[in-house]
Amino acid sequence: MAVSQPQTQFYTLSEFEALIARPENAERLLELIGGELREKLPTQEHGMIAANIITALNAYTAPRKLGRVSTEARHQLPPDEQDPDHPHSRLPDVSYVSKEQYATLVKKGAVPVMPDLAVEIQSPDQDDKEMLDTAEYYLAHGTKAVLLVYPDRRIVEKLPSGAKRLFTGDDVIILTG
Repeated sequence: MAVSQPQTQFYTLSEFEALIARPENAERLLELIGGELREKLPTQEHGMIAANIITALNAYTAPRKLGRVSTEARHQLPPDEQDPDHPHSRLPDVSYVSKEQYATLVKKGAVPVMPDLAVEIQSPDQDDKEMLDTAEYYLAHGTKAVLLVYPDRRIVEKLPSGAKRLFTGDDVIILTG
């Protein structure tokens, strides 16, 4: 006897935006990846790593007024810049947007550009392919650099367009742009 697999429901951007606007979803970290709904479930370790990265980025960017560093800020290209059959609405664990790219503080809804820097921290339920797919999406849509953090292996992978490097321990990661 064959076991049927549950059908994956696909969402348009407008359906997704209506879903995340519901009061019962206010505290959920929902993403739309190629039309498919995904929920992020960060751990305490995840939050501590994100906080350390934000602290380091803010120490450099804030005094120079270079842009904004955020955690779990929604980034979503406008509908006319997306494939309607595979829409995306992303929540990088940490993001940096330069004031040159987008100076307006978004108080409601999504930032309408991809971040200059996106940081993704691997959760226990994420595999390496999912992490790399996420980085490739960001880089293909305007992000200049992506840091993939692998807590269990204690490494960070830097992916600018066309180059990769792994960092461990006390290595210093130089970000340009």
